[in-house]
Amino acid sequence: MEKDFEKTAAIYVRKSSDGDKREGENMSLAAQKTECENWAKANGFKVVEQYAEALGTSVSSYSNKTAKVLNKALDEMGTKYHTLIVHELSRMTRKSSFSSENVEMINKVVEAGGRLVSLCGMLDTDDLDDMGGRIKLLLGLEFAAEESQKISTRVKRGKAEAARRNQWQGGRIPFGLERAIDEHGSSYLVRNEHQCQIFDEMCDLLLEGMSSHRVAQTMNEREELTSYGHRWDSSKICRLFKLVHWVGHRSFKGELIKDGNGDPVMCDWGQLLDPAKFYAAKQEVTSRGTARRAAAQDRTAKNKAGNSLLSGITFCGGCGSRMIRSDRTKTQTRANGQRKSYRYHRLECKKCEAGVVDADIIDQHVVESALNHLAQLDPASEMMTEVARVWLHQYDVGTIHMRGKLEGEAAQIDDRKNELLELFTDGLINKDQFKDKTTKLDGKLLTIEAEMASMPPYEVDITPLLDLISCSDGESLTGKGSAWAAVELHRQRKILNCIIDEITIDVWDGPKRTGAKANLPNRTTITFNKDTKAIEKSLRADLPTAPQRPIASVKSPFKVTA
Repeated sequence: MEKDFEKTAAIYVRKSSDGDKREGENMSLAAQKTECENWAKANGFKVVEQYAEALGTSVSSYSNKTAKVLNKALDEMGTKYHTLIVHELSRMTRKSSFSSENVEMINKVVEAGGRLVSLCGMLDTDDLDDMGGRIKLLLGLEFAAEESQKISTRVKRGKAEAARRNQWQGGRIPFGLERAIDEHGSSYLVRNEHQCQIFDEMCDLLLEGMSSHRVAQTMNEREELTSYGHRWDSSKICRLFKLVHWVGHRSFKGELIKDGNGDPVMCDWGQLLDPAKFYAAKQEVTSRGTARRAAAQDRTAKNKAGNSLLSGITFCGGCGSRMIRSDRTKTQTRANGQRKSYRYHRLECKKCEAGVVDADIIDQHVVESALNHLAQLDPASEMMTEVARVWLHQYDVGTIHMRGKLEGEAAQIDDRKNELLELFTDGLINKDQFKDKTTKLDGKLLTIEAEMASMPPYEVDITPLLDLISCSDGESLTGKGSAWAAVELHRQRKILNCIIDEITIDVWDGPKRTGAKANLPNRTTITFNKDTKAIEKSLRADLPTAPQRPIASVKSPFKVTA
C-alpha cells in the first residue's frame, strides 16, 4: 500500500503571460500539463491532483505576489500525493538560492517525505543526498533568478524604446485623447474630436467671462461627461489647464519631457488646441484663482482684531495715545422676531473713553485724502517713486522672470534661424534641410509667443493711481472696481505710510451715542510726509509696532478742528 502511495503524483502549472505566442519557458498551461502527464505515465506515476496558479501570478523577486496554489500543493504533499511534478524550475521560483522562500519550499518537501521533480532538470529532491544533486539545485535556482533579471531588462528596454518613439505606455488617458490599436496590436493615443471640441468651447466660455462653475453647469445640462463618465465641476475644469498634451507635449511628475537637445517632445497627436487660446484661457483661470485667494487673505487680514489700515499712525486728540482697531459683533432683533448678527469695526483709544470712532468712515476719508494728495505731486518725486515701487510689487515676480526666460529662448530661436539662413545661402545645407529645420523652429517659436501673450508686460502702468477719477468707474475712489480696491491690504498700508505722517482725531463733545460717526472728516487732521521722508516713513508698515508719539503734543479734549 505504501508503494502505491509513492507512485501517486500531482502536477503544478503556472503561466504569468496572457498570450500563447511564445513557447519554451513560457509554454501554455495545456502544454505544460501534457508534458507532465507524459512523464508521469512513462515513469509509472498515477496523477491524482492538478494544481494551476491563477493567470498573471508572478514568482519574480520584483513581485510582491505569492504563489498561493504552490504553497497549498506543498502543504498537501504526503497526504494526498507523494510526488509533485513541474515542467520547469522557474515555474516555481525566480528567486536566488539564498532566498528564504526557496529554503522553506525544500524543507516542506523533506518534512513531508515527498519528492519534487522538475522535468527540465536542475531539480529532483531524491538527489539531494548527493553533493552533485545539491550543486545542481543551487545552479538551477540561480539560473531561474537570472531569468527574472533578463525579463526585467527586456521590459525596461521595451519601455525605454517606446518612450523614445513617443508611444503610449498605459496609464490614465487624458481628456481629449483616446486609445487606438495598430495592425501589430500596439496601443497608441489619438485625438478625440468630440472631447477636443468640448474643451475648445470651455475655453471660449471662460474667455468670455463665464465662471468655471457656470461652465461646469452648462456641460452637465448638456449631459457632457468626463473621460471617466463623471459629471463636471469647477475643479475638474481647472485641472485640465495643468495638462500640456493640449499643445502637443508630454510631462512626467509636472516636468516637461524633453529630447536630447533639451527641447520639449512633440507628440504624434500634435496640438489639440490653438496654443494662443489655451494659454489665454489658462491665464484667465489662474488669475481668477489668484484673485480669489488674495480676496480671502484680505478678508482674513481685515477681520483680524487690531489689524487696521491705519495702524500706528492714528492718534487720539484727547490724550495723544495711539488708537487701535477693535472688532465687535452686534445682534439686532427684527420686528418678525428674527435675529441678525453683523460685525463692525472701530478705532478706539484705550486711555480715553471718548476716543471711539467708526473705522470704516475714517479709512475711506483718509484714503481719499491721501490719493488726492498723491495725484497733485510731481511724477518724478521721491514719494511717487516709492508708491510706484510698492505698486509694482503686486505683479507676480515669478511670472515676470518666466517672461524674461521665454524672451531669451525666443531670441535664441531667431539667432538659430539666421544661422540656418546663412548656411543655406552659402550652400552648406540644401533647401529641404533648411525648410525642415526652420519649420521646427517656427513651431517652437509659436508656442513661446502664445505663452508670452498671456503674461503681463514688464512695464507697470500706474496711470489708474494718478487718474483717480476715471479709474473708479463712477464709484468712490476706494470702492469696488477702483484701482485702490485691487491693491492688497499690506500694500495699501505701506502706501499710506509713505504718504501720511500721522492722523489726529479729536474727541466728540456732543452726545456720546453719536460720537462714533458724527462729523468725522472735520474732526480728523492729516499730516502728510515731506517728499524727502517718504521712503523712510513707508518702512513703518514693516515694523511689528509703530513708534509711540510723544505725550508732549497732547491736545485739549474739548478742542474741535474745523
